[in-house]
Amino acid sequence: MEEEIKEVMRIVNKSDLNSLFAYEEIFATFLYFKHFSFPSSLLKSKSVFYRTRNNKNKSFTEFSDLSCPDASLIHNYSRANKPHQNVFYISDKYETTRNELLPTWSHDAPINYQFDITISLWQLNEDIFVALVPEKSNPTFHEYFKKNFSAIEIEFLNWVTDKFSAKILENPNVYKFTSALCNVLLNRETKQKNWGTLYTSVHSRGEIGKGYNIALIPESLKLFTLQDVYKQTIIKVGKEKWEDLGTPIKAKLDYNAQKIIWKD
Repeated sequence: MEEEIKEVMRIVNKSDLNSLFAYEEIFATFLYFKHFSFPSSLLKSKSVFYRTRNNKNKSFTEFSDLSCPDASLIHNYSRANKPHQNVFYISDKYETTRNELLPTWSHDAPINYQFDITISLWQLNEDIFVALVPEKSNPTFHEYFKKNFSAIEIEFLNWVTDKFSAKILENPNVYKFTSALCNVLLNRETKQKNWGTLYTSVHSRGEIGKGYNIALIPESLKLFTLQDVYKQTIIKVGKEKWEDLGTPIKAKLDYNAQKIIWKD
């Protein structure tokens, strides 16, 4: 197993992420060299998670607007998906999903630029398991790993964590690595069904126990209830700094019609 893991890292490290077929090469490598352990995490029933969308000068009026986008509309790689693959992305708290997405939405915008975002709260109604990309700076993980993983497995997991830590604006093709691994983990045989992958937010690295994202397969939506929806105005106040402007507006939810109703 040790030699196999080393071979996986060697092959993947040699992959050119700028290559047209980098995703396929990395996916095939992880799929072929499959004898590596990977931790999992339990998401408990009744937990509430957050999802944020950029309004782009319109208001969302359908429940489906805030869930998974249609696969035909997805043209790029993201943290856990390849093009034309829809994934249900959620976060542990509002600040996590907000800080994760604002740099992408308004990185090149001028100071004092304002725009609206919509925050949806989703309650999970059943216990599910997800693959866990560990936060290697968290001492709790250190103890867990020492008891459950070999030295080479820990080296492998730390290597994976570094890839997930990369900021997309600085490493635009790293998503080919992360999405390939996430999809391989979905294809692995496990004792319990794997619904997706949990990973610490890039913008919360080093903040122990703070800020994580989860990428779930679309089928997971049947296990969630849309609990609340808010609209919040954001203002850019610095090169990499944003603030909430004013009080968020709460929508009414019509569950029978699956509609989001905003006050005039």
